[in-house]
Amino acid sequence: MTSIALAAGLTAFALAVPLATGEDRAGTPVVVRLTDSQATMTPGRVPVGPVLLRIVNRGRTTRTFVLGHARTPPIRPGSSVTLHTLLSTRGPHRYVSVGRQGARVSGVLDAFVPCLEPQASTIDVRMDHDRSGITLSQTAIPCGTVTLVVTNAGSMTDSLEVFADYPRARGSTPELDPGQSARLTIHFTEKGIAYYQSGDYPPGEPEFGGGDADGGLLTIV
Repeated sequence: MTSIALAAGLTAFALAVPLATGEDRAGTPVVVRLTDSQATMTPGRVPVGPVLLRIVNRGRTTRTFVLGHARTPPIRPGSSVTLHTLLSTRGPHRYVSVGRQGARVSGVLDAFVPCLEPQASTIDVRMDHDRSGITLSQTAIPCGTVTLVVTNAGSMTDSLEVFADYPRARGSTPELDPGQSARLTIHFTEKGIAYYQSGDYPPGEPEFGGGDADGGLLTIV
């Protein structure tokens, strides 16, 4: 085998296998603190892509740590290792730490898809609680700044609430009397799902006869 071919093979192997070493590698830094009874991560949410975890064992027994297909060697009390892995999908990724004598601890590291090319968009929202519920001109919108033009077409006072699962992506209109309109602007910094619903007549539980006419999902793409 030539030296070039050998080097290429070693490079492919290194990319395919998650590493647990003391060397720094590119990735979002995350600090993991292990004790005999719990594991904590800082931060708990990261963008999809490479992640570099620094795992510190503050317990009294040797522990291992597994996140997806990435695994550390045994980590002795008072020592630490770094673990490089790739989170390729959004959502929760479970991790587990097991000690020789301590309890098994676990949790999740949440991955999100950041909005790298934000766009401005406007959608029309018609609220008609006593007839058709809430209808939108579109339910798939580009990430970025979204302006909702909300009109109360019903016969009762109503308002609209929009929220995602991260704190800043949410908002609500004032109370709108029949025939009134308002504009609601929200900045979505992540791709994924957001929710909308009536602020005065939220969707009922399906098991009690409620439907989804007064609420639904927005897909942020």
